[in-house]
Amino acid sequence: MVNNKPGEHTDGEKEATSGFRGTCAFKQPAVAILLLCCLQSLAWWLIWRADPLVSEENRLMENTQALGLFCGLVLYAWHGAREKSLGRRKLLLSLSLIYLTLLVLEVDVRKWGVLWLNKALNGRLRDLWLGLLWMTNSILILRDIRAFWHSGLAWLRSPSGVLVILAGVLWVISGLVDKLRLYPDAHHFPEELIESNACLLMLLAAAWLRRT
Repeated sequence: MVNNKPGEHTDGEKEATSGFRGTCAFKQPAVAILLLCCLQSLAWWLIWRADPLVSEENRLMENTQALGLFCGLVLYAWHGAREKSLGRRKLLLSLSLIYLTLLVLEVDVRKWGVLWLNKALNGRLRDLWLGLLWMTNSILILRDIRAFWHSGLAWLRSPSGVLVILAGVLWVISGLVDKLRLYPDAHHFPEELIESNACLLMLLAAAWLRRT
């Protein structure tokens, strides 16, 4: 039996953390990402000035957000399915589940007129199958919580993790703007703009895994 020295990681912990680069690789691209968010905000503002209805429910801004979440979901699920490390695989699939949850909550299919889709993505049935997915995911994580924990810590220190955290902050700010009814005459543009930038960061976070 091999006794590890204090502060020394086991082989499993090293495997769980070896797939994510630290934030030192993030310094140069951070400026480009900030510029990209600014350019996106400017573009949306110009479009909104021409047509204020783009920020309404089920219009261009929300549809673009849904597309970004869907692409991020596919990327995380694809990386998770190909991942050999069990801890990282569970982490990536958990992230894809977060994206799926946001996507389902963001998309309003009631106006599409498809009865079965409306039932599946709204109300108790939606809550049921989403709850089952999260319960199953939690059980799988608890079966090897240590590997998942070390993978999660490594991911949080990676560019991908930082981007998702920043996106989470933007989602919270957007919710506050909506709850406080700020800018009531702006056709939901402020919160939709914040959410658009959050979705952009989440898409970049998923795409960044190719660099890790």
